[in-house]
Amino acid sequence: TPHSYFWIENGVFYNESELAALAEEFETHIYPTVREFFGSEWSPGVDGDEHLYILYASGLGSSLAGYFSSADEVHPLAHEYSNAHEMFFLNADTVDFSDEFTYGVLAHEFQHMIHWNGDRNEETWMNEGFSEVASFLAGYEQGGFDWVYTNDPDLQLNTWPADGVTTPYYGAAFLFLTYFLDRYGEDATKALVAHPNNGMASIDLVLESLDEIDSQREGVPTANDVFQDWTIASYLQDSSVGDGRFDYSNYPAAPNPEETENVRTCPESPYTRDVNQYGVDYIRITCDGEYTLRFTGSTAVPVLPENPHSGEYAFGQIGAMNPT
Repeated sequence: TPHSYFWIENGVFYNESELAALAEEFETHIYPTVREFFGSEWSPGVDGDEHLYILYASGLGSSLAGYFSSADEVHPLAHEYSNAHEMFFLNADTVDFSDEFTYGVLAHEFQHMIHWNGDRNEETWMNEGFSEVASFLAGYEQGGFDWVYTNDPDLQLNTWPADGVTTPYYGAAFLFLTYFLDRYGEDATKALVAHPNNGMASIDLVLESLDEIDSQREGVPTANDVFQDWTIASYLQDSSVGDGRFDYSNYPAAPNPEETENVRTCPESPYTRDVNQYGVDYIRITCDGEYTLRFTGSTAVPVLPENPHSGEYAFGQIGAMNPT
């Protein structure tokens, strides 16, 4: 197409008409939709060619649908394994050209490519969340990530596991950023995408730039305020409450989170529970009678989940990661 080359690994089965339909959809819908909202990829880029390279290949792993690697954005003299193209991959072992999910994967990976061009050190959780928003804006199903998250919402929103299961983290980041888009609109969300700062700090700065007073807090809202409102909105999903902020008007299919527990007998002694930072426990209280609820939480947490062996310093290293 005018903006893409689709490549198929030798020996991989595919349906030519399904490939043609996918390529046409990418050219006429996905490419302009994602570009209009998130910005432009590096073009003509490292290879001097305005086309994107999309490779459909097997052997990429059993747990991913596709990926973009920033290593392909540099010359092979700088990175020996670089393909030296604006490029992303589709996994022939896990996705099929006829599935709507595959269309969403194209939007997802294209957002990663664009985000790398505009903000190369964005926090992973936000980058992945915006890739899911890209799929949503293009009109495709989310693959159930949001449902997996709402089955157990006690996970830290603003982090990303280096190993282990990442599925619920996609869902959490998607729902949070979809709520931000719904509440503050396209211009503010585009500003957040393009902001040179990262993560929660960039949300604080974008909210400051809006110069909008929160009527319920009598001040400029912070990222923590938005997080708090989002956790309530996820549970209530009711625009008639308050000033209408507790809802996903742009995503009526948002799943309701599972309640963590139902307390039917209210104790008089302290009741202790743990919850992750930027995680959520939904506790229903159905005790008979009237009670006063007092809550006390930790005001500080350790940076790492381990205490140092001795002294005041620790050494750590995080390996390079590719968005998927």
